[in-house]
Amino acid sequence: MATAANQIDSTFEIVTPENIAFEYKVAGLWQRLAAFAIDYIVRIAVWIILMIALVFVGAFDFSGLTLMLGGVFMLLLWFGLEWFYGGLLETFWNGQTLGKKAMGLRVVTTAGEPINGLQAVLRNILRFADSMPMLPFIAFATVFNWSTM
Repeated sequence: MATAANQIDSTFEIVTPENIAFEYKVAGLWQRLAAFAIDYIVRIAVWIILMIALVFVGAFDFSGLTLMLGGVFMLLLWFGLEWFYGGLLETFWNGQTLGKKAMGLRVVTTAGEPINGLQAVLRNILRFADSMPMLPFIAFATVFNWSTM
């Protein structure tokens, strides 16, 4: 009898030019969600640790210009973590981030080969576009002064 996990998680078969067949299991929603949550927690923890370290070394004195520069630095650090954490780790760790490694996942191409650096960076940069499916509707509602709530 097929369980719900077997219905969501499926296997993918690859046949090489040498006529060698192998298959690998495609990750399901819950494995991916757990890996994403772990990666998100890691990014937040790194950001908080770096901010606390900067406060302790005296980089911010919480007055005027240095407070503003500190805010700019915090935003730039968050930008770097959000946009390059996944791409760099997947490039240098054979398709894995910390969350994927913890969940036993790996990013591969459709041929079952490891991804290269360009593929890793592009898939993580394009994640931003995937997270914005409602943007055209919000823009349309704004133009016509409709409430989006």
